Amino acid sequence: MKTRPVKQEVMQLYNRMLSYDFLTLLGFWNKVLIRIDRVQKRQHDPSMNFHNAVLNLKALRDHFDDEREVLVSESLEEELGLRREWNVKVERCQRRKKRMAGENSRDDGLIVKEEVERVMKRTRSSSQKNGRKVHSFARH
Repeated sequence: MKTRPVKQEVMQLYNRMLSYDFLTLLGFWNKVLIRIDRVQKRQHDPSMNFHNAVLNLKALRDHFDDEREVLVSESLEEELGLRREWNVKVERCQRRKKRMAGENSRDDGLIVKEEVERVMKRTRSSSQKNGRKVHSFARH
C-alpha cells in the first residue's frame, strides 16, 4: 500500500501552506495573476489589433507601477487575516551572513514581514524590466 508516502507528502504540503511566505505570496500572486488574466483574455479577442494589444500591455504595466505599494500592503493584510484565522505562527528570518564589526542587533536581518515585502517588490521590479523590453520592442 502507498498510503504512508502519500500521507507524508500531504503533511509536507500542509506544513508549507501554513508558512508566512506562502500565505503572503498567495494574496500577492492572486492579485497579480487575476489582473494579467483579464488582459490576456482581451488579447485573444478576434477584433484585437497590434496597436491595442500594446496599449493593453502598457496599461497593465502602468497599473502595477501605480499600485505597487497598495498591492504589497493589501497582500500583507490578507496574510495577517489568514494567519490569524488558521493560527499560523511566524518565525524570524535567520541571518545568512556573519556579523560584521560595528553592526548592531537591528542589523541582524529583516523581520519576516520586511523580508516578504522585499521579495514582492523585487518580483514586481523584475517583471517591470521584462515589460519594458516587450513595450520597447513593440514601439519599433
